[in-house]
Amino acid sequence: MGDPLGRDVHFITKGGRHIPIPGAKPAPDMNHIDPVKSARSKENYVPVTSKKVKQSTKDEIELAQLLKGIHFGLGHPHNSPLDFWNGLWAVEVKTMYPGKKDDKIDMRKECRERKYEAAAALKTNGLTIAVDRRSGAPEYYWKYGYGAYRLGGMNPTTLSDLKKRFGI
Repeated sequence: MGDPLGRDVHFITKGGRHIPIPGAKPAPDMNHIDPVKSARSKENYVPVTSKKVKQSTKDEIELAQLLKGIHFGLGHPHNSPLDFWNGLWAVEVKTMYPGKKDDKIDMRKECRERKYEAAAALKTNGLTIAVDRRSGAPEYYWKYGYGAYRLGGMNPTTLSDLKKRFGI
């Protein structure tokens, strides 16, 4: 059964009491923890330290300077949906650190939507640059748009190639 907003409704509230609707399925138990998912999450967890945040910000600033962009994070590194903009490209930089087991950069749907909205407001195109620091020396990858990408689906590159391809 649904309400005018299209949400599933399983009870009504009357006099401050929740009264179940006959025949409606109860809401799922949000307190249930799947032990398999929990173990997988614990196994793959890589903490984000202040040292990593500083290095990520340094990578963003270095790429913004290389591509002659305006870094949005100066003073407030995580308040902007984008990392920098150079007039042609609205850029998101993702840095991968040792300990990360898969080759995927993550981006939640709502974050991706905010990035596309910000790029549209700037009347520009979106670009994701990944900096892979897992083996020590940084390796760079790029892909048009924003998303959760695997490095194998991105374009390997160098700093000089990034400058030629995306710099102004």
